[in-house]
Amino acid sequence: DHSTSILEVIDSLDALLKSGKVLYLGISDTPAWIVAAANEYATARGKTPSSVYQGRWNVMTRDFERDIIPMVRHYGMALAPWDVLRGGKFQSKKQIEARKGCR
Repeated sequence: DHSTSILEVIDSLDALLKSGKVLYLGISDTPAWIVAAANEYATARGKTPSSVYQGRWNVMTRDFERDIIPMVRHYGMALAPWDVLRGGKFQSKKQIEARKGCR
């Protein structure tokens, strides 16, 4: 939600953590600069920063390596990539045909 400020999001998520309704914070498919700003804000104010990042990473989408991985390492976050096989685009025709019968 690009209309809600990072500050408001972090404050709301921290309230959920403190109430016990949420155990860990994660963020998905968000630019590294926004995650960094959110984690810096949270840390500076004694709130809980995000602990895991989920994003698209595959041989065709490599910007993840340039932007996201260094940020994740810097903040000690876990990484949960998705679409690593590019939606099955790396399957042979034989494998694709075999899967059609399974649906």
